[in-house]
Amino acid sequence: MNQRTRLSAVVLAMALVAACNDSPTAPAGPFVGTWAGAIVDSAAGSGTARLVLTQSGAGVSGTFTTTFANSALDRAGTVSGTATANAASVFLTPSAPLSCGLSGTLGTTLSLSGTKLTGSYSVLACSGAVTGTFDLTRQ
Repeated sequence: MNQRTRLSAVVLAMALVAACNDSPTAPAGPFVGTWAGAIVDSAAGSGTARLVLTQSGAGVSGTFTTTFANSALDRAGTVSGTATANAASVFLTPSAPLSCGLSGTLGTTLSLSGTKLTGSYSVLACSGAVTGTFDLTRQ
């Protein structure tokens, strides 16, 4: 093999190795991103909510924060659940349990329409059943 052929073979081998190291990027799911907006809660009143979501296949996960006029009712924690093309069934689990010992995990189905994510929820709180709604916009 002459030197030019040998050099071409080395360059080709290096290009193949570089191509093998490129891992394909999975397409982002429709729920990926930061969502923020209004939350209306039957116990805490009106407030703001923020969800930061990732998606892998049908799995949805992330973090959430809710903020109300009475800061004792503010919550933060994790999000987990499953999604289809335009709906996600998720659980929002606070980082700390409620003062009465209940987990405070909130279950909801969020519906996606363009840049809007909306849904209603229910949760068993210290005072009994609490319901509410989310109206969030992709940030």
